[in-house]
Amino acid sequence: LLSLVSEIVKSTKISSTNKILIFAETKRKVDFLSRFLNSRGYLSLAIHGDKTQSARDFVINEYRRGKRQILIATDVASRGLDVNDINYVINYDMPKTAEDYVHRIGRTARQSKKGTSYSLFTLDDIRLAKDLVNILKTNNQYIDPRLEDLAKRSQKELNREAQRGYQRYSSYIDVKNPKYFSNFRKKNYR
Repeated sequence: LLSLVSEIVKSTKISSTNKILIFAETKRKVDFLSRFLNSRGYLSLAIHGDKTQSARDFVINEYRRGKRQILIATDVASRGLDVNDINYVINYDMPKTAEDYVHRIGRTARQSKKGTSYSLFTLDDIRLAKDLVNILKTNNQYIDPRLEDLAKRSQKELNREAQRGYQRYSSYIDVKNPKYFSNFRKKNYR
C-alpha cells in the first residue's frame, strides 16, 4: 500500500481536487492504515462505523474541503459518500461481493468524471475472480492474465493450492518486488 500511494503521489499532484480513497475490511485495519500512512508522511483520515456521527461529519468535511487528500474507510464510505473529486480508489481488502466492488470504485465516477482504481487481490479473494473478470470485460478494461487464469480455474483446485501454500499469485501484493507496478495497468472508467 505504501508503495502504491507513493507512486500515485509521485505521478500526480495530489491536491484538494485530486483525492485517494482506500477501502479496508475492518475498523481496526482502517485505524491502523491511517496511523501507518500518517507516520510515513502521507496525511490521511479514517472513517468507520465506530466513530460518532460528529466525528464522521468532521472527517468527511475535512476530506471534502481538501484538508487531507487520503481517506481510509470501511464500506461505510462505499455508498452515499458525497465527495466529487476522488480520483483514485484503492481496495486494500477486496469487498465481499462484486456489487460492493462496483459501488467502491464508483466513488470516482461522480458527475461524469473518470478515475482509476487499484485492487490488491490475493488467493483469499478467489471467490470474486470470475465476477471481477466479467465486470472488467463488460467495461472494456484491462484484465491481468493471472486474474483471468484464476477466474477460469475451479474453486476446488485453487483451494487445494492455497492449502499447500502455493503462492503463484503473490505478486499481486508483493510490494518488495521491483516489477510490482508493471502488474498494474491504469485505465479510466465511468
